[in-house]
Amino acid sequence: AVGPKMSEMAGEVADGLFIHAFATPDYVRHVILPAVERGLAKSGRSRKQFQMIYSGFVADSSDPKALAEARNSVAFYASTPAYVGVLDQHGLGDLQPRLQQLTREGKWKEMAAMISDDVLDLFCISGAPDEIGAGLAERWGDMADQTSLGVEFWNTHQGNRLWSDAAAKLQALA
Repeated sequence: AVGPKMSEMAGEVADGLFIHAFATPDYVRHVILPAVERGLAKSGRSRKQFQMIYSGFVADSSDPKALAEARNSVAFYASTPAYVGVLDQHGLGDLQPRLQQLTREGKWKEMAAMISDDVLDLFCISGAPDEIGAGLAERWGDMADQTSLGVEFWNTHQGNRLWSDAAAKLQALA
């Protein structure tokens, strides 16, 4: 879920919620979690009875292709009108309509170029493979009960022993 209404509904009727990849810790802390808590209160449950799963962007910072894929993904999601609230949380709401226009024009490379390193870092945990687990724990450990890395991550890094080792270390944090 990205928006507060869906998050509140999840808190009221579901067992958990996937935190969308196009979310930041600040947005989740100030928008998603309060909405989930309102929903949980309606159903008479506590946060301990509800799973929060982070499904996000990670990239090997030494791999330009991985960083470019993450930048493309952030640009795509940032162009979506329904997700402007996440950008607004960081004073970046004016980025959404400009990216949306580039989407309409099919200018995908230009979209990615509009995502600065600072904006990428809001959404993507990047580093060496052995740093990603600690990055996930640091950024999401107080909010997410589990993490789920997307198919694009595994497709990009499939067969890379460093990532296999990093995944094992991440599982050990659980």
